[in-house]
Amino acid sequence: MTRRVLRLGLTFLLATTVGATIAVGSLSLRTVEVMLHPRRLPVLETPDQYGLPFEPVIFPSLDGTTLRGWFIPGATAATVVLVHGLRANRAANLGQAEWLWRRGGFSLLLFDLRASGESDGETVTYGYHEQNDLLGAAAYLATRPDVDPERLGAYGVSLGAAVVVLAGGSSRSFQALVADSPFTSVESMIASSFRQATGMPPFPFAPLVTRLGQREIGISPAQIAPLAVVARISPTPLLLIHGGQDDLIPVDASQSLYHAAREPKELWIVDQASHGRAWPVAKEEYEQRVVTFFQRHLRHP
Repeated sequence: MTRRVLRLGLTFLLATTVGATIAVGSLSLRTVEVMLHPRRLPVLETPDQYGLPFEPVIFPSLDGTTLRGWFIPGATAATVVLVHGLRANRAANLGQAEWLWRRGGFSLLLFDLRASGESDGETVTYGYHEQNDLLGAAAYLATRPDVDPERLGAYGVSLGAAVVVLAGGSSRSFQALVADSPFTSVESMIASSFRQATGMPPFPFAPLVTRLGQREIGISPAQIAPLAVVARISPTPLLLIHGGQDDLIPVDASQSLYHAAREPKELWIVDQASHGRAWPVAKEEYEQRVVTFFQRHLRHP
């Protein structure tokens, strides 16, 4: 009798373990699919709805991927490139574009990252290939007679902020960088995202998601780590912004990036703001800080 009970117990334990393993694997696979191939959002707004002049533009990423966007001519050849976040497109930055244009007088470039909006590409790589998209934007701007390639700035939020840091750490294409709510590494971002989306602890799902994603796109997580490259941004000025109540990418991400970065650098924490919401929470001060930062470093009075 005891032997039979033991066999039943071991069989139940094995079945439970196998079932749990299958469930973990299935959930992880679905998570990887959603993360690497998010649903595209249509571009539903245009600059003219904000009273901004613009022209549609098409240019290649450094790896040849075709990207689409808008160029907004300003009162100066100093130009700021705006980089959107995950599951968004260039229209998400039209609000910021309006005050950068009206208050700062900057020319602007808004574009869709690969696999977003109207740009080509099917896979989001969380900054690895997207940094080439941003550097492709800088290369395109250098061909325009109405842009001064020695006075380029980049501004990004969330994923866009990580892209700005990664590109700034690998190139001197920009003379001023603003990163709002960046992550330190793709592993930390996946863990935080999984916890927020499911309410479940990241382990064992997040490490498995990371490995499955690496296998699909052939990129090591170590290659998508803003914290590892932020020190290389110097002497380009860097402004980091983060919400103190951010539960997706905790505020200590920007604090870690700030401590690892070299001068010139600035860190501004908006205590009551959640993820990517520092501008709506501290609208007037946010606009003043960002405009002044770009005016100072892009030599635009």
